[in-house]
Amino acid sequence: MQKTKAFVMCFCAIVFIFISMYIAALLSANYDLIPVGKCLTALVTITGSYIGLKICDSGVKGKYWNQAMHDSLNKK
Repeated sequence: MQKTKAFVMCFCAIVFIFISMYIAALLSANYDLIPVGKCLTALVTITGSYIGLKICDSGVKGKYWNQAMHDSLNKK
């Protein structure tokens, strides 16, 4: 699985959870059910992890770059 696909799946799952809990809070009139802080924490965590993984991946590719690796990743 690609990092971008995993990030998008996690992002959509967190947004889905937030929307579900928001609707549940509206229907029950209990606004303590809305997990704003936890959803923001989850979004920041996955975004930071995604950026960190991209930086590490670029660093490894830069340090150990060779034409064969480039050609295998960029097939036409």
